[in-house]
Amino acid sequence: MAPVRRGSQLAVLLVALVWLPAAARAADPIPSDPTASGIPAFEGRVATPRRLAAGEPPRHPFMAPNGRSNIHDDGHQSDSYWRAGPLGRNMEVRSTLQAADCASLGFKPKLTLRLLGGTRRGDNPRLQATLRPRPGDANLEQAQVTLPHSEFLDNEHIKTVCTRVQFAAGEVPGEKCPAASVYGYARAFTPLLDQPIQGPVFLRSSSHKLPDLVAALHSEKININLDGRIDSVEGGRIRNTFEEIPDAPVTKFVLTMQGGKKGLLINSTNLCKGKNRAKVAFDGQNGKVHRYNTVLKPQCGKKSKAGNRSKKKKRRAS
Repeated sequence: MAPVRRGSQLAVLLVALVWLPAAARAADPIPSDPTASGIPAFEGRVATPRRLAAGEPPRHPFMAPNGRSNIHDDGHQSDSYWRAGPLGRNMEVRSTLQAADCASLGFKPKLTLRLLGGTRRGDNPRLQATLRPRPGDANLEQAQVTLPHSEFLDNEHIKTVCTRVQFAAGEVPGEKCPAASVYGYARAFTPLLDQPIQGPVFLRSSSHKLPDLVAALHSEKININLDGRIDSVEGGRIRNTFEEIPDAPVTKFVLTMQGGKKGLLINSTNLCKGKNRAKVAFDGQNGKVHRYNTVLKPQCGKKSKAGNRSKKKKRRAS
């Protein structure tokens, strides 16, 4: 049987990452694959089990343990299982979610980085990061972005930080955090839910030298936290790493960080006098990696100047 070329779905994730206590509400059914159609209730006939005597294949050093690997069950890809399976009695379709042969999936997500607002040295622009995975690719496991030397961390603007105790309090993660600890907003779009998962981005206390950047995403059905570690590398370049991203299909993710007095980034140079590139490192849930450099796009040119003039006119009029 040919492997199904589909991205990993949210099956276990929806149970493991929900923050609300299980006793507080009834369990949600596993959502069906939004692209599946025409699945028959049952095909074939009841099977008779036949036991086979065979030794256990050795475990592959870079794969999950035998019996838990989605690459045909074990390192030899034998498709043989030690546990019992369905025999065809009283079969019915309850969910069309399917596991995938992840190793055969592609992995090449695209990230666009924009700086909106001031472009001169000393300005604090807004940062907008937009991630667009390719349809059918493996899901993200880790995302890391290292900004160019043109952007420094403005330590004077790191004032209010939410504690880990405050963040964990309440029914929704982050709802007990001080309002001033919010420095941005994030939205994730997934085909598994009708509405995007969205929420504020906090600076939260951590055991590292700098606070963590945490996106507290929530919807009516699920709450997910994306914990980002901020550090400095290569002579002062700011790096943020989301180390554990849930294994779920995402069609688009948008992270917008504030600028101005709440801006965490400060320009070290005039952004319109050259191209500044960020380093991007993506790891897929299937073990594949994607490394490349992307241009940090500032708001330069006639449009930016026209926008600045209109703002000045509004200020004079007021």
